[in-house]
Amino acid sequence: MRLISAILIALILIFFSCKKSGEPLNIPPPVIDTLKPPAKPLPTITSFSPLTGSVDTVVTITGAHFNFDISRDSVKFNGTKAIIKSATDSQLIVAVPSGATTGKITVFVDTNKVVSRQDFTVHTGNLWTLLTSFPGTPVRFLTSFQIGNKMYCGLGQVGSSSLSEFWEYDFSSGIWTQKADYPVQSQPGLGVAFTVGNKGYVIMSPDSLFLYPAMWEYNPASDLWTLKGYTPIKSPEKMVAFTLDNFAYVGPGGQSDSTQKLWRYDPATNSWTRRSDYPGMATVLMTSFTIGQYAYVGTGIRGIDVSSGSKEFYRYDPSNDTWTRKADFSGSGRSNATGFAIGNFGYLGTGQDFTGFYVNDFWRYDPSLDSWKQISFFPGGTRVWGIGFSGDNQGYFGFGLNSDYYLDIWKYQP
Repeated sequence: MRLISAILIALILIFFSCKKSGEPLNIPPPVIDTLKPPAKPLPTITSFSPLTGSVDTVVTITGAHFNFDISRDSVKFNGTKAIIKSATDSQLIVAVPSGATTGKITVFVDTNKVVSRQDFTVHTGNLWTLLTSFPGTPVRFLTSFQIGNKMYCGLGQVGSSSLSEFWEYDFSSGIWTQKADYPVQSQPGLGVAFTVGNKGYVIMSPDSLFLYPAMWEYNPASDLWTLKGYTPIKSPEKMVAFTLDNFAYVGPGGQSDSTQKLWRYDPATNSWTRRSDYPGMATVLMTSFTIGQYAYVGTGIRGIDVSSGSKEFYRYDPSNDTWTRKADFSGSGRSNATGFAIGNFGYLGTGQDFTGFYVNDFWRYDPSLDSWKQISFFPGGTRVWGIGFSGDNQGYFGFGLNSDYYLDIWKYQP
């Protein structure tokens, strides 16, 4: 009986199964989301520049399909996340992050990523790198000043002829641009220059029939020179000049009028004020740099006696107009060295030592410890009359003289 019941149930199931298989299936059509945006193209990297650098070096990554919203972009240097400064569809501006090592650059846009074909080489520091050469007329005894991240130089000498040619160099872009000529007869090597705010100033003697030299103000925004009158500084050549707050300080020095005098210039009133005399031994061919609210001045020689090369160093405090003796320079006593600052450290090197030889050693000064430490030798050769420029994370040095004159600019990365 059970067997018969099982057979009947099976036949019923087969009957209904066969009936349903012949009927059309009632399957709803697929739902198409018309609001879903099309898939975005993947980001690409075509190049990046520079190919090498130290921490905080600004790198431009060129490619396609990046996002204008930097919160949706991410960049890593061999796995270490970088800070993005700006972004467009085809370019990312980033800074090499602390802790980065040599390797590929990876760009993320949302969840998509692309990896560079080439490695970015990270420098570990204490490195000199040749950046560029002066594109103007080859000259010597250049006069220069720095405004922000740009250097201005010119007014040099070719043979016995002087030039009024004047140039701008942008450390960020590496681009040279010729600017308006100095408006009067230049006297290469016989002047001093400085910066206050966003303007540069040149005092050059003699550029007139008067006993005291005139000072000219250069405005890079308008590319114009403006006469600011005559100065109380009789012989500005080879003088030290530095800027603190909104004032410029010129002196000590003066090749034909050796002196320890220090003068302060106020551009707001276009006036000069005598300040405390420099207390050190040297009177000419000294070196200076500024760190924070202080200026540091030292080395040099007395008069024109090369054998009197000094190692003395002093700190000038403009708040109370005082000089304080600091640790002597640890290198050999010298004149005509070059100084610049990087962050909270000062740097000094090259020049002519007390035996008369040109040197290429460089030293770092730490004001918190009041001590000097030797760094890498400058690889561009021994020289005097070099020019130094300061930066937050690197310094710059170049030009100068030896048996011939140099037209180069180097970057130092600590």
